[in-house]
Amino acid sequence: MVLGIFDDADYESATVELKRGDHLVLFTDGVLEARDTKGDEFGEQRLHTLLQENARRSASDILARLRDAIALFSAGTPQHDDITMMILGYQEAEKQSQVGSVGVALQN
Repeated sequence: MVLGIFDDADYESATVELKRGDHLVLFTDGVLEARDTKGDEFGEQRLHTLLQENARRSASDILARLRDAIALFSAGTPQHDDITMMILGYQEAEKQSQVGSVGVALQN
């Protein structure tokens, strides 16, 4: 569901504890709906596989690989929606302070 559009929308919430090396991957539906020359969508399975294969990389490296995978998949096909991605990498310093790295990509 689109966030912020409907005043009476119900959303689920949960708490997740991030551990050193975890990543938070945020993206718009345009990532999953990116189409190739045959009209097939990039889809959840391709995204899931790519994230699993690159889970130990830095946030900026994962972002670059995802951006490149979508570009290769779509092969220059015009897209009907924006493709926006943000990946946050979590690290915990020895004194319990939190330091993260961020990768962001916006494409119209």
